[in-house]
Amino acid sequence: MNVESSNPPAPVPDSGLAQALEPLRDRTYRRYWYSNALFTAGEQMQLQARQWLVASLTSSRTLIGAVGFLQGGVVLFISPIGGVLGDNVSQRNLLAWSRVGVLLLAILLGTLIATHTVAIWQIMVVSVFAGLIQGLSQPASQTFIYNLVGRNQLTRAIALNSVANGLTNTGGLALGGVLIGLFSVAGNFYLAAGIFAIALFQFMQLPEQGQYAAPARKRGNFFTELKGGFELAVHDKLIFAVVLLASTTLISTFPFALRVVVAKDVLHAGAYGFGILSAASALGSVSGAVAVAFFNTKRKGLALLIFSLIKEAATLVYGVSSSLWLSAAMDFVMGVYVAYFMTMIASLLQTEVPEHLRSRSISLFFMATSAAAFGSLVAGVFADWIGDRQAILLSGVVRGIIVLLIFLFLPALRRQGQTKAVAPAT
Repeated sequence: MNVESSNPPAPVPDSGLAQALEPLRDRTYRRYWYSNALFTAGEQMQLQARQWLVASLTSSRTLIGAVGFLQGGVVLFISPIGGVLGDNVSQRNLLAWSRVGVLLLAILLGTLIATHTVAIWQIMVVSVFAGLIQGLSQPASQTFIYNLVGRNQLTRAIALNSVANGLTNTGGLALGGVLIGLFSVAGNFYLAAGIFAIALFQFMQLPEQGQYAAPARKRGNFFTELKGGFELAVHDKLIFAVVLLASTTLISTFPFALRVVVAKDVLHAGAYGFGILSAASALGSVSGAVAVAFFNTKRKGLALLIFSLIKEAATLVYGVSSSLWLSAAMDFVMGVYVAYFMTMIASLLQTEVPEHLRSRSISLFFMATSAAAFGSLVAGVFADWIGDRQAILLSGVVRGIIVLLIFLFLPALRRQGQTKAVAPAT
């Protein structure tokens, strides 16, 4: 079903610079955009530092994957609760408290490193708490954008958010690499905490409710509300297909989960190579988001399936490459795909459902994509078992087959946005 927001703005053409930047004309969204860009920069700095720290503390691919698994595994189980919260409480306040939590975790981990008391188990505990925060706040982070800009500008607003994320990813990764090489891993976490504080201050200037927020409604029993999100995925064929495609991140995450060991042990490029590969992926994300902002196709489902197959072709090349720059090029392609994938699915799951279910619908997406956490663990296990290259190649082949099966046997996704033929008058 396709539910229109109340009082939607007049639609704009689907391409062109002015149309692509249309959401930024809104002062409230623009402030959110700045705040989120800063927050993402801090997140990327500490993510890179944490990955490098774990790789320095252990050579076990399984343990490296387990750290990502813990955070994402918690998100898997907590996201539905986050969806209910996002549909029933102040989204701005929920997001603000989540940012406070992330700031405190960055300070904690930086202090453990600076005092030379850090251990793998401590990083795992921090990952669990980070997963709790992420799972409770992620659904609201997407639906809050809808509340600010409305249905007609949603895809462009999400794409512009992805552009900012990609740019700050690149800056955060570059700055993080410099700090790792010149100073210490702890410096990354302390600087990230400072950036989080600035982003939080900016975020708190936003109104508690956006102009397109769903009307207040009577809240039901918590478990009834929770059940409503799952019933949506079961009974709506399009939503079911979207969530199923999102769940394949369990497999598609292999090259991302193993990027650090590809740079370190396959390409023998060290921290410099890891930075190059990470930055290439971030630049790809920027390019993919820009493309979405300029070319807002109505056939989102079909485009998702086609680009998923292209991504898996890039994964196969990544798995056999012995060149840092060829691997970086494939990371760029996969980065383009990630931005497109995230933007289009987030848009579909908010524009094809009733307003009061938007956060719960998005929570299904985050629950499905948190399978990437299991993918990190499985990638590590397979890399220890059959080798780094072989694990990456296996993921490309298996996910490619699954995408083809979705294309063939779940037609609701590939037919989404298709103009229905009008019968001639008799």
